[in-house]
Amino acid sequence: MTTKKTTDGAAQTPARKNRFKAVAKKEAARVPTLSELKQMYSPPATSGRASADVRAAMDAAFEADVLPMIQSGYSILGAAAMPRFIGYPVLAGLTQNGLIRAGIEMIADEMTRKWIDIQTTGQSLEGGEQNPVIADLKTDMERFKIRTLFHDASRLVSQYGGCLAYVDTGDDDPATLMTPLYLDAGTFKPGSLNGIRLIEPFNISPGFYNANNPLAADYFKPRSWFILGREVHASRFLYFSSALPPTMLLPAYNFFGVPLAQTVLDVVQHFTECREAEARLIKKFSLTVFKTDMSDLMNGMEDTNIRARAKYFVQNQDNDGLMMIDTSEDIIKVETPLAGVTDIVRQSMEMVAAYFGEPTVKLWGISPGGFNSTGEADLRNHYDHVSANQEKMFREPLNAVLRLLQYNRRGEVDDSITASFIPIGDQDAGQIANVNKTKADTASVYLQNGVLAPEEVRQMLADDEQSGYTTIDVEDVPEDDTGDGGMMDMSGMMGEMTAESPESVPESPEVEQGEQVTTESETSAK
Repeated sequence: MTTKKTTDGAAQTPARKNRFKAVAKKEAARVPTLSELKQMYSPPATSGRASADVRAAMDAAFEADVLPMIQSGYSILGAAAMPRFIGYPVLAGLTQNGLIRAGIEMIADEMTRKWIDIQTTGQSLEGGEQNPVIADLKTDMERFKIRTLFHDASRLVSQYGGCLAYVDTGDDDPATLMTPLYLDAGTFKPGSLNGIRLIEPFNISPGFYNANNPLAADYFKPRSWFILGREVHASRFLYFSSALPPTMLLPAYNFFGVPLAQTVLDVVQHFTECREAEARLIKKFSLTVFKTDMSDLMNGMEDTNIRARAKYFVQNQDNDGLMMIDTSEDIIKVETPLAGVTDIVRQSMEMVAAYFGEPTVKLWGISPGGFNSTGEADLRNHYDHVSANQEKMFREPLNAVLRLLQYNRRGEVDDSITASFIPIGDQDAGQIANVNKTKADTASVYLQNGVLAPEEVRQMLADDEQSGYTTIDVEDVPEDDTGDGGMMDMSGMMGEMTAESPESVPESPEVEQGEQVTTESETSAK
């Protein structure tokens, strides 16, 4: 019977090994106790940990309502049904993984590559003058480096699941920081904004949150956050997150989302294993076998002649080399077949791109194998994915930044100021013109039939970001000089165009001089 020494020096027999497997299987199938689940799914340990009394109050609500549901999931499907947050130390280590970091940086770069367009809806300025509020906003965006802030926030969201951005108004009093921040002179004096600073999630711990009343607006939303043990009201932060888990798992992820780095870790490890296996296979792809008398070496005797011949062959093995052998000897080449290896590695690459939510043509620079793709549809999917992420992750913080910067500069907020994300894909001007022409024809039909009023059509133009007329005054309808309700006589206009430019109507080469032309109406009458 073969035995194997364990780490404690005891012999590991097959029976002992089977007992270890049975114990491990039983432990995996065991339903954890409430205290064990509390340790697994409570807010993770961070350097921003709250005080003991605050943690006790949060734990009481968590244990009463959330842990029993998680325990029920374990009892049905086991640990495989309830994955855990791997923790900020592990995620910090994954930032050094080149593949994961490249994917995260690529997404952050794309989301802020063309940035935003600030505009005013429903208003117009004479002479093409720029709205001074928009000019000030663009200046303050550069001053406070908002674009860089959102880029770094996107990177932290992918790495850790989320982050906060602190609105620094100069208040450093602990009692003041625990109060809400409103856009009024009582809590936010115009001109007092010092900056907006990102706070990494491992410095954050949630404060009090409602865990027992789903009807309330603050259900599982912390009313305050602890930054290195210092409590700050939630309204003094911009909240960035994505891929939020179910409500019962929010505490386990520190009330942020599931990190993209944790999501892609499995497929990245699988790809790394495939890549390393392929490299090992290539190293031993071709093996030279020298058949000769090995009796002396097998019996423990020294045979310097064989060793010298082998060494000489290895050193001079090339196309111009020569190997002389005896008639009783032989040399053969054993080659490992590599068919299918490339497909396996390529499929693992495509799986990595799928988990990142990006096409392989963008993440890897290659078209997906077997799809006969030119890459255009893949890039369009990438643009749509980035646009969706911008709206989910950036929209609410961006609207808050627009209001903060306006109030800090002017002491008031213009609600007509909006911002739209500039599409990162190259827009075809011809396609946009065709779409606008179709919309114009549709609006013309509605006006002719009295379905819409001119003011409503102007409102549609002002709301359409690609119309080119977002700054028009909706209520300033031009006076009607045609006498027919704003609609021109298309037949009359066409007649005038024909009369003014007869050379634009070519003669038909099929009609000869003196030949009578029979119209369609005359043919039908006959």
